[in-house]
Amino acid sequence: MDDYHFDDLGWYQFERLVQGLLKAELGLTVESWGGRGDWGRDAWCASPLVLNKQSGPESGPFLFQLKFVEHACAAGAKPETALKEAMRKEVAKLRDKGHAIHGKQTPRHYVFITNAPLTPTIRTWIGDQLASVYPECVIHSWGGKDLGDMLHNNPNLCRAYPEILSLRNLDTLLGEVVNRDILNRSADALAFARDLAPAFVATTTYFRAFETLGKHHFVVLDGPPEMGKTAIARMIGLAQVAVGWEVFECQVPEDIDRVFLRENMQIFIADDAFGRTEYDPMKGHAWEQAIPRLLHRLDNKHWLIWTSRKHILERALGKMDLQAPARKFPNPGEVVVTANGLGLEEKALILYRHAKTARLGETERGMVKEHALTIVQSNHFTPERIRRLCEERLAELCAAGFEISKVADELREAINNPTISMQKSYRALPDEYRWLLIAKLGQGHDISSLRRSYEAFIGPLSDVEFRRRLDDLDGTFVHRSTSTFFQDSRVFVDWVHPSFRDLVIEELADDLPVQERYWPQADFSAVAIALSESGGAQGKRRWPLLGHEKSWDWFSHCCERLAGYGNQEDVRQLLRYLAAVWEQRDVTPDEKVRLTPVVNRVLQAVAGRWVTDLSEAGETTVTAYSKLSDVSGIAAPMPDLGRLFKAAHSNIGSMAEWGVIEIVEELDEWLQIARLIKKHAPEWFLDPENVGVIERSLEMMETAVTYEVEWDTAGEDKDVISEQPDHLRSIAISLSAIQDFLSEEELPQLNDRLIRRCEHRADDLDTKIAEAEPEEEDAPTRAASTTTEPFDLRSFFADL
Repeated sequence: MDDYHFDDLGWYQFERLVQGLLKAELGLTVESWGGRGDWGRDAWCASPLVLNKQSGPESGPFLFQLKFVEHACAAGAKPETALKEAMRKEVAKLRDKGHAIHGKQTPRHYVFITNAPLTPTIRTWIGDQLASVYPECVIHSWGGKDLGDMLHNNPNLCRAYPEILSLRNLDTLLGEVVNRDILNRSADALAFARDLAPAFVATTTYFRAFETLGKHHFVVLDGPPEMGKTAIARMIGLAQVAVGWEVFECQVPEDIDRVFLRENMQIFIADDAFGRTEYDPMKGHAWEQAIPRLLHRLDNKHWLIWTSRKHILERALGKMDLQAPARKFPNPGEVVVTANGLGLEEKALILYRHAKTARLGETERGMVKEHALTIVQSNHFTPERIRRLCEERLAELCAAGFEISKVADELREAINNPTISMQKSYRALPDEYRWLLIAKLGQGHDISSLRRSYEAFIGPLSDVEFRRRLDDLDGTFVHRSTSTFFQDSRVFVDWVHPSFRDLVIEELADDLPVQERYWPQADFSAVAIALSESGGAQGKRRWPLLGHEKSWDWFSHCCERLAGYGNQEDVRQLLRYLAAVWEQRDVTPDEKVRLTPVVNRVLQAVAGRWVTDLSEAGETTVTAYSKLSDVSGIAAPMPDLGRLFKAAHSNIGSMAEWGVIEIVEELDEWLQIARLIKKHAPEWFLDPENVGVIERSLEMMETAVTYEVEWDTAGEDKDVISEQPDHLRSIAISLSAIQDFLSEEELPQLNDRLIRRCEHRADDLDTKIAEAEPEEEDAPTRAASTTTEPFDLRSFFADL
C-alpha cells in the first residue's frame, strides 16, 4: 500500500502514528519515545518480537528510528538526496554517542523507518551506513509502502488515529476494507464527514466521547459553538465505518427507527438533537418522548451521539417517565462530554492541519510559523476560527501588505472577531445570492427542497441558472456534496459551518424590507427560527426575527396562513411548537402577552378548517390543538370527538382480527382520544352505548396483546426477535396508562395480569439476547511517549 500520503501529516504526527502502528503490529511491549531527547531512537523494545511472520520471534533489543522526509511522495519528488543527508547526520550522532544507548544495552536489531519510498538500492545504502556503527546489528529498513501494508493489516487503528482516513482517497480506502452494503447504507452520513478528515485533530474530547460510547453506548457532546462538536461526532462515525459499522445522521427519532437493524453494528448521529445552532422546543420534545425506547435499543453494537446542550438533556430527563427501560439510564454527568478547553499541543495540531489543508503560499506559511504562539494562545481560539483564518484571512493579510510589526495584531483580530469578515462577504453578495442563503435557513440538506424554497421567494428559475448561483456559493457559505444510496444519487447542500447560518439569521433580523418579502412566502421553519433560543455565537440569541413591531405582525399573519391553509403536517407542527414555546420556563409574561393574539388566530383558523372538512380533525392534530388551548388558556371549540373515538375503536378491532401491526400507536391514539373526551365532553361516558364500545375495545386489546405475548419466536429472524422486548415493554407502558385512565368505577377495567405477562416475556427475551451479545470493544487510545520533554512549538511547525 504505497499510496498513503504520509507527507500530509508532518514529522510530529508521522512519529506518533508510527509509534502507535508499531504497538498494533508488534505488541504493547514496544516503548514509544521521540522528540529531541530520544537518544537516537523513536521506539525501543527489549523483548522478543516477530518482525517477519515467516521466521517467528527474534531476540531483542530492537531500536526503531524514524526519519520524516518533507514532500517525499509529491509528484516528481526525488527524496533520496534528503534521505541520505538525514542518514549521514544520524550516523554521525550515533558515532558521537557511542554504541551503547540507555545504559550499556546495544540493539540487536536496528529498524530504520521513513515516509519516503525505498528502492532496493537505497535500502542497501542505508544498511551499509548503519552497519558502520552497529556491525553486530541486523538492519531493517521500512518505507512508505511497508507502513501502508501495516496500516492495511490494522484497520482498527484509525479509531485512535483518525488522521489515517485522510492519507488516501477515502472511497478507495473504505472500499478495500468495508462491505459495499455498509457503504451504501452509510452514504448520506459519509457525504457530510468526507471533507472533515484532512484537517481533523483527535482531541481529548474525541477520546472521551469514544470512551463514553464504549461504556454507555450514548454520548452528549456539549459545549460552546465552533468547538468542533459536529466534527467529532462525524469523525467517530467515519472511524467506525472503517471497521465495519454503519453510520446514519438522524434529524428526528423516527430516522433511527427507519434504519435500525439489531444484527448490524450501527452508530446514529443527531446533530443537533435539539436544533441546529439554536434550541428548537419541538425537536427537544420529540427526543424527550423517544428516550425510553431508544435507550433500550442501544448496546455495544448500537451507539447514539447527540451534539446538544447539557441543560436541555437534563430538562428532557427530568420529564421522562421512569418506566423499566429508563431505569437503566446512567446519570447525565456520565454521558455528557463537554468540548471546551484545548491544550497547547491540540491547538498547535489544529493550526498545523488547517494550514496544511489550505495549501498556503510561502508568505502565509511564514506568518503561521512566526506567529504560531500568538495564535494558539488566543482566548478566542476555536477550530472553526482557525479554519477561516487559514482558508481566507491569511491570504487577505498578504494581499493587503501589512507591515511585519502589525501582522500579530491583525491575526489576533481575525481570530477574535471572525464574523466581521463574514458579515462583509454576505453584505457584498447580490440580492439573488442572499435570497438563496435565506432559503437555506429552514431547509434540510436536500437540494430539491432548497430549490423549491428559493423559487418561492424569487420566482421560477432554469436549471442552468439555479446551478450557476449555487456553484458560486459552493465552498464559501455552503458546501455541496453528492452521494449514492442504493443506486440513487442524491445531492446535499449544507452550511460550511453553522456560524454562517447564524450570520444569515442575524442579518435577516435587522433587515425589515427583506422580512416584509420573506414572511408571506415563509413555511413552518420560519416560525421555528423566529421563536428559537440559545443560538448565535455566544449561545444567547433569543427569538431573533421578532425584534420589531412590524416583525410581530408579519409573523402573526404567517402563523394564521399556515394554520388555515397549510398541509396537515404544518398545522400539527405549528400547534405543537407554539405550545412547547409557551411552556418554556423562561418565557416572560410580556412575551406571552405578545404571543396571545398569535395563538388565538391560529386556534380560530384551525377550528374554521374543521367546520368545512371534519376529516382533517385527526387525533394528533386535535391533541396538539387541545394542548395549545390548555397551556395558553385560550378557549377553542372542539370537533366531534365521539366520531374520532369510534374510528380508534375500529382500528383496535382490525388489529385483533388481522394481526398486530402498529399496536402501540393504536393503543396510544385510543387513550388520547378518550382523555380528550373526558376533558371536553365527559357526558359521553355516561351513555351506556358508549360504555359498551369501551368494553368491546378492551376485549379486542386483550386479544391482540395476547397474540403478541404468546408469539412463538422459534425459527424467526434474529432481527425481528431482538426488537420484541422493546416492543412488549412499550405495550405494557401503553396498557398501564389506559388502566390508570379507566380507574373510574363506572368504566370497565383491563386485565392487570396481561400487563405483567408483557413485562415478564420481555425480560425472558432480553436474557436470551444478552447471552448472544459479543464482548464490548475497548475505547481507542494513542501510544503514549515515555519522553517528558516539553512541547516545542517552533520545531513543531518547522516542516510546514
